Amino acid sequence: MPQSEEWQGDIPALQVDLAAAQRAFEQLSADFEAYKARSRSGESVKAEVEIRALFAELFPVIDGLQAVLANAGPTEGQKLRQEIKVALFRLDQLLSKRHIELVEDVGKPFDPLRHEIVANECDRTRPENIVIRVVMAGYQQGDVVLRPAKVVVNCWNGKGIGDGS
Repeated sequence: MPQSEEWQGDIPALQVDLAAAQRAFEQLSADFEAYKARSRSGESVKAEVEIRALFAELFPVIDGLQAVLANAGPTEGQKLRQEIKVALFRLDQLLSKRHIELVEDVGKPFDPLRHEIVANECDRTRPENIVIRVVMAGYQQGDVVLRPAKVVVNCWNGKGIGDGS
């Protein structure tokens, strides 16, 4: 038997092998594309976590500037007060650009996911378990609370939320 006839007998088997190799290649290619997408997603999540960590470090700086400005008396230099106001304005713009908002919620019901109680007060003229004062503003980005607001909550019975009573 000539060699070309011998090879022709192998063609159907080679076609089956080729089809299997093509399917394996397509599956491998799809798996690789899925891996790349997961990798990009993982990088995005990691970058978002790092950005949130950076802002978490900025919040105390903002708090400090606000405290200096709030406690600066009339004898403090007007130039210093103006520089602090400008710095706070720029920080507010930076937060706004990243869609980070203040969590203050005075007059709203206490929410343990958004608030951290630092004190309870009893005022029967206000509803129970309502935030009556924000001691330190919290921050959120969309639905994600980056730092809960430190709040004073109203209680009527002398047993406040979070005081172990």
